[in-house]
Amino acid sequence: MKLPVTGLIIGLMTLSFTQEFWLQNLPIEMTLGGEPVENPFFGGFNKPKNQSLDWDADGDTDIFVLDVDGRLRYYQNIGTPTSPEFILKTTDFQTIPSVNWFYFGDINGDEAMDLMTQHPENTSRVMYFENTGNQLGSGIQINQSDGIPVTSDPFMTPTFADIDNDGDADFFTGNYVGTVTFYENVGWEDGAPVFQWMTNAWQNISIIGNTRHGASALQFIDLDDDGDLDLSWGDYYSQSLYIIWNLGSANVPVMDIFNITRSFPENDPVITAGQNMPGFTDLDGDNDPDLIISVLSGAFGNQLINNLYYYENTGSPGFPFYEFRTNHFFDGLDLLTDASPALADIDNDGDLDLFIGNGFEPTSFPWVGRIHFFRNTGTSNIPIWEEENAGFLGTGMGNNLSPVFADMDNDGDQDVMVGEFNGFILYFQNMGSAEEAIFSDQGVPLPGIDLSGHATPALVDLDGDNDYDLVCGETAGNIIFFENSGSPEEFSFSSVVDLITPAPVSSRSAPLFKDVDMDGDQDLLVGSEYENIRFYRNTGDPQSPQFTADTSITIPRLGTNLKLAGGHFLGGDDYQLIVGLSTGGCYHLAFSPCLAGDINSDGTTDILDVVILVNIILDNTELTPTEMCAADMNNDQQTNILDIVSIVFTILEE
Repeated sequence: MKLPVTGLIIGLMTLSFTQEFWLQNLPIEMTLGGEPVENPFFGGFNKPKNQSLDWDADGDTDIFVLDVDGRLRYYQNIGTPTSPEFILKTTDFQTIPSVNWFYFGDINGDEAMDLMTQHPENTSRVMYFENTGNQLGSGIQINQSDGIPVTSDPFMTPTFADIDNDGDADFFTGNYVGTVTFYENVGWEDGAPVFQWMTNAWQNISIIGNTRHGASALQFIDLDDDGDLDLSWGDYYSQSLYIIWNLGSANVPVMDIFNITRSFPENDPVITAGQNMPGFTDLDGDNDPDLIISVLSGAFGNQLINNLYYYENTGSPGFPFYEFRTNHFFDGLDLLTDASPALADIDNDGDLDLFIGNGFEPTSFPWVGRIHFFRNTGTSNIPIWEEENAGFLGTGMGNNLSPVFADMDNDGDQDVMVGEFNGFILYFQNMGSAEEAIFSDQGVPLPGIDLSGHATPALVDLDGDNDYDLVCGETAGNIIFFENSGSPEEFSFSSVVDLITPAPVSSRSAPLFKDVDMDGDQDLLVGSEYENIRFYRNTGDPQSPQFTADTSITIPRLGTNLKLAGGHFLGGDDYQLIVGLSTGGCYHLAFSPCLAGDINSDGTTDILDVVILVNIILDNTELTPTEMCAADMNNDQQTNILDIVSIVFTILEE
């Protein structure tokens, strides 16, 4: 069979139906290593840079995190000022471009939190995003008064602070020689702050850790409650934190460079792989700053899990006493790197079990990937995923493991294929039964399959002949089709075809098939390294598929190295998606087709929906994914007067 292929065609659908994947925060129970995981789908962390602030102005502390995937995550506090409870509100906050550092602060003095970041193209420069009504505007490059750009080494984590108490935020960034560069805020021009370079050796500070100096992460905080700002410093060559005390005043700082605190907190110092980013915030509402520390990893190794520390301040503002609480603050599922999920009913009990491969684990040498097996001990509607095996199928399969399940020999049980880093695919035949799986000790490499790398297989009957064909993603970004020319009992893959030309993504393609539009054929979702998830609608038929790029489905931007698994594991009609990403964790999305504006799901958009939306906005009601899908007419992840206007226009047009 020759599969017809197409180039890039955008925007086939013009229907009034909206189709969206929604980020979920449902309380799915999970255990890892015998311990419960409170927030299994918070994404995992490798080098998380954090900042805490009350973004939604509800009186409690929210948290923003930026990891190596460059996407700014927003964890909203839906608890109280004294008892925080977080949800993952968005994985791509206001579509801020990918950057390496960020800082929220009231830069223009209007009591709204503006954003400063690294310039996304000129990475040594600085960008300013003005906050207007909790919407960040287009970024403006920050310059000095003579037009020369304000700069910071792209590997530093700089900060802003009103060090001279004149009512505006000055800029500080580290240098590789262990000093601090200081830019004074000197005014405004063309809607942006203007800074003036003052010195590359502010206050003669020179930090040399472990006889060396390197990248740094800075934050100012009045730690001793004496009215001036002290400096906390995480360094590439330090496993703890430095504190440089201010002996001067709020107007005239005098930093004590002779009596630097070299381990902090002093009563119980943090000890990590190095380059610790300090984050002070009153997390428990007792009016003193607690401490959240991000481990960015430095000279002492890579700390890819347990890298978000929380110390509670049980003292007072003037006499802080920090007590260690956890090094896994959000308590999410984190399998180090490159999580690759798969769903299958491995024990034939009518519910979906969860399997997650990863990039590598340093638990034994050589460092190879593992597949973690989470058996569903709940039901098909309410899963409880308990880790049963941290080395499913053994520990000798290589790196970047991507499993997929199907009954390849038509004997009624689930067999497994595993793609790996070198581009090979291993086949494990189930020698047991549907209820009790027993796999061959060693995987058999599929003959003739040697992809460019990062083999990511999918098994699907793509030509309608009642056997499983093999479709693979790879490092080069192609989607490769291997037709099963054998039989349902004995597969034989042949006829290599690029399913989509040109390649749908530039690198690390990861296919998942699902009949999204419910027309009887398989559509295609493609995960990628850098280009999020792309959707290809099957405009052919079950025997002769033809895949065409389609942007009618809204998919949140999630991060890098995305691998997909899908199924109906929460009951109902909504299709659930689990997405693995580079930071070793997973996100949970639901797919909810809806009619735009039909908030009460009665099949029409009318004045009743307008009334419902007005009440939703006035009462600040929490919406279900389907309700949000229908109500958010402009796809800005909010419900407000703009959506009401859009619904009214929709009704008038009809």
